Amino acid sequence: MANVMQIKTAIIYGLLLLNVLPALSQDKLVRVTSATDLYDGARCIITHKTSAGYCDLRMKQHPNYPSDSIQMMVHSKVYTTLDELAANTIVFTVKEAEGNLYLYDSQRERYLNEVDRQQPNYTVLNSLCLLTADQRTTGIVQIETDSETYLRIGSRYCKHHTSSADYRLVGKTNSSYLPVQLYLVKTQNPPSTLSLSTSQDLGDTDFKGDVVLERTFYNDCLNTLVLPFAVEHPQSVFGSETVCYEPQSGTDNALTFRKMAADERLEANRPYLITGTFAPAPYRIADTQVTYATTQSDPTYDMGSMRLHGVYQRQQMGGTERFALYKQQFRSCRKVSNLSIEPYKWFVESDNANSKPSVWRVALKKELSHIGH
Repeated sequence: MANVMQIKTAIIYGLLLLNVLPALSQDKLVRVTSATDLYDGARCIITHKTSAGYCDLRMKQHPNYPSDSIQMMVHSKVYTTLDELAANTIVFTVKEAEGNLYLYDSQRERYLNEVDRQQPNYTVLNSLCLLTADQRTTGIVQIETDSETYLRIGSRYCKHHTSSADYRLVGKTNSSYLPVQLYLVKTQNPPSTLSLSTSQDLGDTDFKGDVVLERTFYNDCLNTLVLPFAVEHPQSVFGSETVCYEPQSGTDNALTFRKMAADERLEANRPYLITGTFAPAPYRIADTQVTYATTQSDPTYDMGSMRLHGVYQRQQMGGTERFALYKQQFRSCRKVSNLSIEPYKWFVESDNANSKPSVWRVALKKELSHIGH
């Protein structure tokens, strides 16, 4: 029976702990150094930093004077990081009323106050805290800064005693206790995500965040690629066995591409060839910038009399003097009635009427790739 009671107690305690300590994985903790840092609805934690880390804060009844309203503030564990601390300590909510700020323990539904003189055993318990359902002058929060930053609650100052592992509300000059630190828990929005696909035209875009690209690549074949954002580590995105080629030079009859080093940066709006064994789609590019207006021209890259023309809006190629990549060759589109180029690919144009055969072949070499006839 005793074991059953212990299990029930452990379950109840675990549920309380979940209620007291919300998940803060998407939060940022910022040190409070001024009263202007606090505002109605803000969440914050109280801690003291030691050489070992950050002390948590928990409420505990006094062993000799048990009371639900008067509590000891103690620490039971030291955490090496603020994130760990925030997931394992009391998170207070700042509440404002008539121009004053108060700290509210939402789990207990009580405000944090200093113990007032009307409380029994005041002389013994005066450095503990009083939890009340209403807002009182004894709980008004202020931040004072001189050589240190102090958290004042009512007329007393929240300080920490490392050897006794507790927090007390004491006088400012009490040198036995050291000032605590107050941290705001600021909610950070999860990273924004922009989804791009070759099946959809790129519209007006001004975006910073993660991009997810839905694109079909063909293994061990050349694929054209142009993107409206930079890719810092292409092999980390498209697959460790892929190889990229960048345009290097052009003549009336041939284009030359340079084989790029592994994880060499791909620039925004620049055409590339990419081949190898690809990772499965979609492809995520983290923390990048995409800026594009549909009124601007799609990107082009001049190579002598020839031009690589990037596509962000699907383009019809049938019956044109343009060349599109097909099975390792750039083929003329003049005799094709219906052929379109999807977004994030490119085609070739030539200004020289004498350099327009039906097919340009691609020759891959160790360091260079040639397109010509």
